[in-house]
Amino acid sequence: MKCNSLLIHLSFSPVIFLCATASAVDTQPACRSITNPSLGSVCYTEWPFSSRQRGEGGTKTWEQIVERVEPNYVIVDTQVIVQEQNGITSKPTPNIVSSSGNVSIVNQIDSSVRELEEVKNSLQAEASGCVPPVCGQVKNQLDTVNQKISQYSESKRVAIQAGGNEKILFKWTTKVECSRLGICGPGAWMNGVIRVNQRYLGNPSSIRQETLSLVNSSQPLISQTSSGSFVKLRNKNWNKCLNLQNGTQNGVKTNAWECVSHPDQEWKIEDASNGFVKLRNKNSGRCLNLQNGTQNGVTTNAWECVSHPDQEWKIEDAGNGFVKLRNKNWGRCLNLQSATQNGVTTNAWECVSHPDQEWKIENAG
Repeated sequence: MKCNSLLIHLSFSPVIFLCATASAVDTQPACRSITNPSLGSVCYTEWPFSSRQRGEGGTKTWEQIVERVEPNYVIVDTQVIVQEQNGITSKPTPNIVSSSGNVSIVNQIDSSVRELEEVKNSLQAEASGCVPPVCGQVKNQLDTVNQKISQYSESKRVAIQAGGNEKILFKWTTKVECSRLGICGPGAWMNGVIRVNQRYLGNPSSIRQETLSLVNSSQPLISQTSSGSFVKLRNKNWNKCLNLQNGTQNGVKTNAWECVSHPDQEWKIEDASNGFVKLRNKNSGRCLNLQNGTQNGVTTNAWECVSHPDQEWKIEDAGNGFVKLRNKNWGRCLNLQSATQNGVTTNAWECVSHPDQEWKIENAG
């Protein structure tokens, strides 16, 4: 509840003043009841005050200090709520004791935004040259980074606007008048609470942790997912990687092998224009190739990289982070059947919805 004014009584007769006027801020929650505050949200704390002057004449000064609930909040305004008042009293008036300007959180926000802007620029560069469905991953991460930058910028605006009030001192007086015969009034007193409305500015430590998490999760998508980077291709059904052994000459068959850290399993995705790519093996320098793929089951091999549709593949989204590789010349997809052991050769098959044809593009490190 909020009192629009305080009654100041000049008579000796005791008068009790109860304030019960409603206000909009009564809808704000108590700060102690919030476990996960949102940026810019307002809550309140209440500080009881009491002053009672009896028997002695003259004026007496009273004080009450109110503070923010914790460093991540800032006082935005206060309200004096009088619950009992008698005699001659003055209205409690506020004086700011300390104000930080919220330097710590503003500095942390500035630091985080600078880091995220660098990540944003890198992701934008990757988005211009990435391959599907990695493009979607980059775009989603870029959207997340942009949202966080906007959120932090708003947090900084709120912090600066709030002014950084941390502690406020209230002062007021009570007065008891006495007659020339020394007979004094029954007393003066005033009791109530000071409501301190506070705005949540965010937690510098949490902001730092959020920033590090976002930066770290962005790194695998930066300089590792665009055209020209080395990757592994892991088959969904058999959990083995596309492999090329002893590819010293043209026509060596590609196969699938337990995924290990070896250049036989590392492939560079190179732009072949018009939405198609080539896959160049790191160890041999030869490209994934499909010759005479007029029917299902034709084995794929590796061949000296040339400009030919036998070596051009379209990476198509197969859902859940997997892709299909469709050959440009023959329209068939890279396929792996019955790969219960290492060395099973890969082939091309009519493109269907089947895990034998689904591959995950992974960073080769």
